Amino acid sequence: SIQDNTFMNCGLTSVFIPDSVTSIESKAFYNCPSLAEVTMSNSVTSIGSEAFSLCSSLTSITIPNSVTSLGSRAFNGCTGLTSVQCYLPTPLPLVATNSSLDPFYLVNRNTCSLTVPVGSLSAYKQQLTGKILIRLMRH
Repeated sequence: SIQDNTFMNCGLTSVFIPDSVTSIESKAFYNCPSLAEVTMSNSVTSIGSEAFSLCSSLTSITIPNSVTSLGSRAFNGCTGLTSVQCYLPTPLPLVATNSSLDPFYLVNRNTCSLTVPVGSLSAYKQQLTGKILIRLMRH
């Protein structure tokens, strides 16, 4: 695991999460404004609350199909985010009923797209019906 607050306020520009890591805990990369690239292996099953909050240089993120838990405000304030590639066949809660708990809180919904597996498009549409999220596309 990458423990709570491990790289908080750091100057990293890119990160590779290796196979040995299964969990990215709360605020692990909180407020790393220079972090522009994150590559996660398929071993990651959990992304904690505010794990990547305020990483304003992050432009894209890929959520591998191994993820079973996505914490509240995981990508809060990632204002540069324009692309979320989500390989989960079954949608995780991508929009919380309370907007302040939304994993993508304060991400610009007009400029960010969510790409999901083609066979899962209808499930994602059903989950997101009536909610403002991000443009929905398919792989």
